[in-house]
Amino acid sequence: IAVRMGIPAGISALIAALQPLMTGVIALSFGLERLRLAQFVGILVGLLGVLVVIAPKLMAAGADLSHLGLAFAINVIAMVSVTLGTFYQKHFIPTGDFRSVIALQYIGAFLVSAPAALAFETLHIEWRFETYVGLAWSVVVLSIGAILLMLLMIRRGAVSKLSALIYLIPPTAAAQAWFLFDEKLTLVQIGGMAITALGVYLATRPTEPAAPEKPA
Repeated sequence: IAVRMGIPAGISALIAALQPLMTGVIALSFGLERLRLAQFVGILVGLLGVLVVIAPKLMAAGADLSHLGLAFAINVIAMVSVTLGTFYQKHFIPTGDFRSVIALQYIGAFLVSAPAALAFETLHIEWRFETYVGLAWSVVVLSIGAILLMLLMIRRGAVSKLSALIYLIPPTAAAQAWFLFDEKLTLVQIGGMAITALGVYLATRPTEPAAPEKPA
């Protein structure tokens, strides 16, 4: 919605990329998780890498965005909601069948999105081969596969480590756009991808177990 209202995609991606940083701050502030110094540094380094990757799109936007306050607010609300939802999932739904959890989440999403679609959309679908491919990808790979993987990672690991992986989305998207649509990919952006990868590594690498004490 924010992009449709005029927010450049690069800025929208930047706001979304603040989630790992916000997750780390919440985890530290409320004592929900223990973040090692290397993890927090990794989160900051990852954010720097994302900034480098999307910098060309940000500079290309270059227009006065002061009239897009509502669009910015929508972007921020979405980012905050995903962050808080991830913490909620971790701390209040630690068990349960994944299929049931996913089904209930999408029922809740349907109850919110259906009235909005009826109120603001035309509900017209142009059925073509590309439509079927995109729909299959969205349903099978994203809505089922990716969400199932995310819930599994939330259940088995720290939320801050999971959210750090979000930093990989803008570099991956830039690489895909270069490969699929021949969009320009500069050496600076490639360097930003390397910085992002380093940040994600620092934020997600496993903690080394403490060495056992030697008997006296």
